[in-house]
Amino acid sequence: MAKSNAKLLDKAVEQITELWEAHNKKFFQALEDSDRRKIKLIFGVDIDLSESAPVVDTELSFKDKTRESGMDVVKVFHSTRSEQLDDPNAPALPGMEKGKGKKAKEGED
Repeated sequence: MAKSNAKLLDKAVEQITELWEAHNKKFFQALEDSDRRKIKLIFGVDIDLSESAPVVDTELSFKDKTRESGMDVVKVFHSTRSEQLDDPNAPALPGMEKGKGKKAKEGED
């Protein structure tokens, strides 16, 4: 179970990194435009083990509070990533077993 837990954690961290890299310009711009110079980023991770192949869903959200024409305006940003991991109970396909890869002999291309 520890090995599958590590895969779930690795996938969640990978998705959080993707979300950060894809949207950091948006939230830093919102931060620059904010009077308070403060923004709260919310990352959520859902792990679904209801099927044989686990699914990891990761979400980034934040609120951009600004003042326009004398009124407070709140814009909500939301983005997600989702990926189904390999089924740990699925049989390996022929020729795809670990350690059974074909190695080229010295002098072969």
